[in-house]
Amino acid sequence: MTERAEGLRALLARPPASPRPVHELRARVDGRRRRRVRVRAGAAGLAVVAAAGVAVPLLDRPSDRATQVVAGPGPTMTTLASPVVSAGSRVDVAVPDGWTKVYAAGDRAVVLTRPLSDADRELALLARDDVAFRAFPADAVVVVVGGDLTQPKYTTLPGGGVVAAGPAYGLGDETTMAGGVRVRRGDVPQSGVRIASNAGAAAPNNRLREAEGIAAGVRLVPGDTPSVPPPGSRPGLPNGALPVAEDGLPEVARTPASGSTLILLAGQNCAYLEWVDSQRSAPEHQPLAGACGAAPSPTGIESFGSPAPVMRGPGTTAATVAFFRAGSQIRRVTARLVDGRSVDAVVGADGWGLVATESRVVALTGYDVNGRAFPEVRLG
Repeated sequence: MTERAEGLRALLARPPASPRPVHELRARVDGRRRRRVRVRAGAAGLAVVAAAGVAVPLLDRPSDRATQVVAGPGPTMTTLASPVVSAGSRVDVAVPDGWTKVYAAGDRAVVLTRPLSDADRELALLARDDVAFRAFPADAVVVVVGGDLTQPKYTTLPGGGVVAAGPAYGLGDETTMAGGVRVRRGDVPQSGVRIASNAGAAAPNNRLREAEGIAAGVRLVPGDTPSVPPPGSRPGLPNGALPVAEDGLPEVARTPASGSTLILLAGQNCAYLEWVDSQRSAPEHQPLAGACGAAPSPTGIESFGSPAPVMRGPGTTAATVAFFRAGSQIRRVTARLVDGRSVDAVVGADGWGLVATESRVVALTGYDVNGRAFPEVRLG
């Protein structure tokens, strides 16, 4: 008998392996379920927040574990886990005479009495009370269903105070923002979105009363249950690993954030975001986010996902971070914040860069070596 036939006979004669005990299999399933629950709970945050889209609250985790979600358009973006939300949800908003619905997509909507620029409309959709609009008409009234995914509802602010969602299907107390625009906020219960009414200084009283009626009539219609991440995906990376391994990539940029330092590792048109002291050799290590994309045009800026908050640990101040890739002619990038201020971003090798601030980043502007500004790139 040949050696191969002898080996086959021995294999067939071996008694079958006994199946794993039921209690062991149940423990493994329960363990996976607990890990999924922890990821979803982390994305849901320190408060009761149900996100529509991607809600990213502040978390307290070790440096080598995922602490945020960065999500964005396009197949080149790989995101960290986000809470399971209803796909295809939509809002129903009544439109009285004299109002115009200018935007409706999923659980977001804008109705208004005067036209707004695209940039101001996007600012209105954040439903914040510290927005600096560019050119808000003095007699305009705008009602939105939206919200800033970096500022969850019912959350304590780092400097004290609470971000209150406002009354259900109503409008709360009035706050005056930069430029004299007045805002009142309400809540769409069991969702990640708010209702907000923005009004100029000369807005007529009848339009303000109609805004209250619009808020009272808002309804969120749930969609279908979303599909689960594909089998075999990396934990925390529902679309699977990036085509370029993180290990061995050089650091291209770094910036202070939340009492620590964030770094960007990049190469072969892919980048990873993580804390400076992350233990990449640890089996449980996860980057904060990752993305792949070819270099933009020489004067362009390609952003990856929406800005998202990070928090290093107890007693630290939260930061909002965004990362991007700038074209070859861009030497400096500034980030415009939601309150109208501007700060410098960090631009490193091959145009990769990042910015982390205590406020919400809404746009990026690139400058060439002579200081000439290129068109602003708004962030979602």
